[in-house]
Amino acid sequence: MASYPPPPPQGYGPPPGQYGPSRSTNGKAIASLICAIAGFVVCPLTFIAAVILAPQAKREIAAEPGRYEGEGLAKAGQIIGWIGVALMVAAFLIILVAIIVAAATESDSSFESLALLAR
Repeated sequence: MASYPPPPPQGYGPPPGQYGPSRSTNGKAIASLICAIAGFVVCPLTFIAAVILAPQAKREIAAEPGRYEGEGLAKAGQIIGWIGVALMVAAFLIILVAIIVAAATESDSSFESLALLAR
């Protein structure tokens, strides 16, 4: 008499009758999160790419919910991307103000030195 292995315990593998294709994570959602993280590590301009890719990924996921997943990745990429864009704008404004203040301070001292030379 042939001996067969026992069936696997319940809870392992897909439920019976549900062997359809599994959902895959949307590539733009992954790219959005990677670009957002890379903005802090590599190049701040990738924050902009993250902000652009995230809504595209969300639209694709909403259009085909049976095919794609990754809503959380897209949302995280968008939030981190916007935070990065805000930090970039703040840094740009701080540098701009510093340049203006330095130029104003330098021009005042230049006029004083010219006045001393004229005497």
